[in-house]
Amino acid sequence: MMDAPAFDAQRLVRPALLTIALYLSVIVIASMTMVKPAQASGTVNAATLYYGGSNSSGYNCNGMTSLDAVQGCVVAMHDKWLSDDLNGLNSNPIILPPLPLSCPTAVLTDSGPSGSYVDMFKITYYRGAVNAAGWTCCPIYYKFCDGPKIDNYHISTQLSCPANSTQTSSTCTCNTNFVPDPSATNCISEPYTIVLSGLGGDVMPTTTRAAYAEVTTSTGSSKSGAQVTLILTVVPENGDPILASNVGSLSPNGGSTGADGRLPFVFTAPAAGGTHTIDAFCTGCTNYAEGTTKVPGCPIPPLTVLTDPVAIGFDNGNRWRPDLLTGDYPAHLTCVENAITAAHGTYTGTSAYRPTQYQRHLYEIVQKDAQLDTENYMPAHPECQALRDEVTGEMGPPPGHNLQPGQQVATPGSSRHESGMAFDLTPHGLSAAQLAPIYPSCGVSHTAVSGEPWHVQ
Repeated sequence: MMDAPAFDAQRLVRPALLTIALYLSVIVIASMTMVKPAQASGTVNAATLYYGGSNSSGYNCNGMTSLDAVQGCVVAMHDKWLSDDLNGLNSNPIILPPLPLSCPTAVLTDSGPSGSYVDMFKITYYRGAVNAAGWTCCPIYYKFCDGPKIDNYHISTQLSCPANSTQTSSTCTCNTNFVPDPSATNCISEPYTIVLSGLGGDVMPTTTRAAYAEVTTSTGSSKSGAQVTLILTVVPENGDPILASNVGSLSPNGGSTGADGRLPFVFTAPAAGGTHTIDAFCTGCTNYAEGTTKVPGCPIPPLTVLTDPVAIGFDNGNRWRPDLLTGDYPAHLTCVENAITAAHGTYTGTSAYRPTQYQRHLYEIVQKDAQLDTENYMPAHPECQALRDEVTGEMGPPPGHNLQPGQQVATPGSSRHESGMAFDLTPHGLSAAQLAPIYPSCGVSHTAVSGEPWHVQ
């Protein structure tokens, strides 16, 4: 008969290599009943983490979220123990039989609460051993079949609070600026609400309006230190394009709220009319706020914007274009110029061909000047001041057009200048008697338009 291995008290039990099939359906874990505290404002439910092993350290089977997981961890650790033993990685390896034995499977049973642990379970397992009868399956841990092999494992638990919270006793309280989510399992950034006050109504051109953005917490209290951004957009009263004169300003256009939860700002109205929309956003806000303010426009429409390149050139000072005269008029002009020079005079040409769009521009200027000069019009319409200033500049000396109040300008489309069949020429150094024969001799007249002797056609 083969000698049995000597008992080694320092050695942990080494079961033979058998498949430890644990029937978890028969596991009865006596777990402590945890009374869920009443949910208080600002608190969330703590998660339960399980720890398993032969002592309170958890035996590396710790921080798991279910009983099954920690039991599976212990079993895996146990299997590795067996594997290391069979591969000679542990001291005093077990003497194995020459052929595998078919022994009963291990059984996992409950042993109830123990000590400071929430629960304890045990594994009773079988291995082959040598006794007087030879190799046999025994629930033992040393040479004779005189007792079961039982390893005890403990399960303990502790509460786990989510991020952005602090544990106090059995409660998880959300930190400052965080609140429970709808499921009361996580702490999320506290939602804020933003509103705008002080806008609405009309703001006269070039004047200011004081307003503020206000941020409150989910409980309605003022939120200081909230980061606010203000965005201004405008729809001009007369439509596109958006000119600089249409755009107002905000000061400041963002910043942090004060102790009262407010960010004061000032809206400065532009010179031209339009509807201004102010949108307010803040970090952590669940909404955005929007307010509108209207800047009244002048009842008199603005001057038409020039688009014709030749007309734009005229408006910029390039107004003498004899090269664009039509028919016989280039020859008529040359004849008059030569005759004045021959009579020892000089001349200044101010207008030859004139594009229709530029003619319309001149006509608009004198018409609007007359409207704006009507008695008491400007006091009644201060919103027209920007147009008044623009028209005054257009009436004046260059870069204006040297127009006089009440001056007659031909209706657009009716002037001979637009067809290239007239020119404006002012002689110098010659008397009326000297000039009189020049025009008819060149086939033109300088008296066709009353009060404008410079107009030749």
